[in-house]
Amino acid sequence: VLFRSRKAIKFCLALAMVGTMASVALADVTTSGWARFGLKSSTLADATGDNYSKMDMESSALVAIASSMESDGWTATAEIDLLVGEDYALAADWYSFTLAKDGMKLILDNDDLGNAGQGKSYAGYLDSYGKAGDHLGHGNTLVKVAMDMGLTAMIGINSETGSGYTQQDLGVSYAGAAGDISYAVVYQTYTKTIDEKDGGVPFSADDGATGSDMGIGVGMAMGTMGFNFAYGTKAETPGGLLAVETAENIMQLGADIGLGDDTGITVVYDTTSQTVDGENTGVMTNTYVAYKAPMLGCTLSAAYYSTTTTPEGGDALTTGAIGKIGRA
Repeated sequence: VLFRSRKAIKFCLALAMVGTMASVALADVTTSGWARFGLKSSTLADATGDNYSKMDMESSALVAIASSMESDGWTATAEIDLLVGEDYALAADWYSFTLAKDGMKLILDNDDLGNAGQGKSYAGYLDSYGKAGDHLGHGNTLVKVAMDMGLTAMIGINSETGSGYTQQDLGVSYAGAAGDISYAVVYQTYTKTIDEKDGGVPFSADDGATGSDMGIGVGMAMGTMGFNFAYGTKAETPGGLLAVETAENIMQLGADIGLGDDTGITVVYDTTSQTVDGENTGVMTNTYVAYKAPMLGCTLSAAYYSTTTTPEGGDALTTGAIGKIGRA
């Protein structure tokens, strides 16, 4: 079995967590998983109006292993998700170790705070969906403190051997509900410092790079239907002598329509404006329509999306895809 070198450390650490938990007497161990098989058809239209099509096969599989135990009012839980992707390489896609007591959790994992968007329960597994407050990349290990009141704080200090830099991550999120209205706010930031002993280059793009993103989301349930709105911003400035800020602003509108048990339709429209050094560089709009339903013991998802990118002062480029169907 091949390991992706970048994720090998995460895999070993997470596997050690699960092994430790499973070796404890009377610990509960559970497994679950899914497999996805899909056919994706894309139609591309260039600025001259010429169209061309392509078709791709998609497949992936995941096995999740979790172990938990309780002692003196504490609950300890460890989980690892093992993913086999398109290149058939086994990798630890996600891991988590949690200690919980009296409404507070201490979490060690490799996941960020998530986006602020509400709803989207039938979105299947659309790519690049729900980006409000979920833009930034981060290191491999993050520590979070979460409380039942909906507040979560995140901190991480990460450095990959040979990268030449260390990244410091900070973030906070708050989520809650009032009747049929749900809401969330997410804020994250990072800074980078170089390590010359590890190959870092002074005045390079990593030397003093910074980034931040913010997302606000509101959702309202109305019987079997739900409507949601989200707004997000992102700004990143590389280090070096010629640092120029790049920024994005995104707005999303969505609706979920329930048709039965775990069956329904999600429709989303979003628009993203992009700037470089304060100057507009273009606008991107996306339209998503997704359908999800159980069938023959599987959960089948079908999705259609179209993307239109309009460079500042240029022509629009439209792409579309249909036929993402699989078990999730």
